[in-house]
Amino acid sequence: MKLVKMLTSSVKASVIAFAFFSALSARANSSFDWTGEDGVVTVPDGETAIVSNCDLTAIANLTKITCAGTTSRILFRNTEPFTLNAEIDGPGGSENGQAAIEMTAKTGKITFAKKVYFNEGRRIILGNADILGQFGADRSSVYGSITALAGCTVDFQNGSKLQREYANRLYGSGTFKFACKIPTTSAAHHVEVNGCTLVMCGDNLFNLTGAYVAQTGDEVCTMDLNGHSQIVGYLTGKYRMTSETPATFTLGDPNTANSTCGLTFEGQAAFEHASPKTTTLSSGVSTTAGGLSVTDGNLVFKGTASWKGGAVSVTGGKLTLENTIALGSDVDVSVSGSGVLEIPAGVVCAAKSLTINGDAIDLTEPVSLTDLAATYPDNVSGGGAIGRPPTRYVSLAGNDGADGKTEATAWKTFSFACAYSFPSGSRLIVLPGVYKEGEMTKNGI
Repeated sequence: MKLVKMLTSSVKASVIAFAFFSALSARANSSFDWTGEDGVVTVPDGETAIVSNCDLTAIANLTKITCAGTTSRILFRNTEPFTLNAEIDGPGGSENGQAAIEMTAKTGKITFAKKVYFNEGRRIILGNADILGQFGADRSSVYGSITALAGCTVDFQNGSKLQREYANRLYGSGTFKFACKIPTTSAAHHVEVNGCTLVMCGDNLFNLTGAYVAQTGDEVCTMDLNGHSQIVGYLTGKYRMTSETPATFTLGDPNTANSTCGLTFEGQAAFEHASPKTTTLSSGVSTTAGGLSVTDGNLVFKGTASWKGGAVSVTGGKLTLENTIALGSDVDVSVSGSGVLEIPAGVVCAAKSLTINGDAIDLTEPVSLTDLAATYPDNVSGGGAIGRPPTRYVSLAGNDGADGKTEATAWKTFSFACAYSFPSGSRLIVLPGVYKEGEMTKNGI
């Protein structure tokens, strides 16, 4: 193979073309020329490398292709499958919306055996192409990842396929846009993310039984539903779900495992738990206008997880609230059908309203689920309580045997007040006086 440099009237920048020679026409002494260090192909600034029907694995010592300048580009135009054993990196070009790397051959297929890595401000377009990766026999050595730094956009256009046999790794703080189905080849298929933003450009793009998203590392991943509802088997890690227009994110695969994750919902993104498995939310404060619905399985709030968004509906499965901050004080909750609301003993959760099978429950003060179970044995569980955040009083003239609800029936000591389980948003009013109990702290007020 020979590096050929061409100029055309339609392309202002010079073009480097990697030409394909079949076994019948290739010269025995044909060679591949490049600039830069040994084993590195460098595409100079202002130039475009076109890879067309070329098997780059024939270059045994090719280890890296670098877009050296901000206007360097690589265009894959192959119609035959090939494996790229070299890493791709560099600043790349995105002037006038052009992609730093683009693959749009309708029948093309590329296997990235190494990493694809681009810097900020660059765009990568992968359309009408199969994108694959490889891993070691024990799956401990993972390749085929694509890293996009801040400002870089990787655009998987309709017709492309992200179908690594085991895991597709999308790293960096850049943006990955999907108009194609992901993943596509096996039930074990999943996407691994760390710090990036996934923008969904179509409905239900996670199209396989068992498909899930896993976070690696500590960086929160953002999934912009972009008005398109998605269903995923399960999640691991921490995620920020958002959408400017109504869209629902559903955990709903019956064949996946129990999982623990941190979720934050914003904008108009709604959340549905439809899997028969247990999902534990350990962190994340959701303020979305979209609602939360539980139709199957068990959704558990614990740790610092809190829902301060739209209405909560439990029509099937179970919603378990293990922390006092699980619900905001302005949240409406409804339980019906086979749905169950569970609050363990010692936990008091806030809520604006509660209806059970259409019956409105008086939440002026927190109501015990033990008391509710007498009327609704199939819809409530646990010895906790739910209601509007209460106000309690402490006074030197008080009585710890009183209810603490008014100044006249105030409690006497801080120690007694701090033993009370206050839901989030509660108030403890201390009337004037000198208290000598020492320093006291209380969460939830």
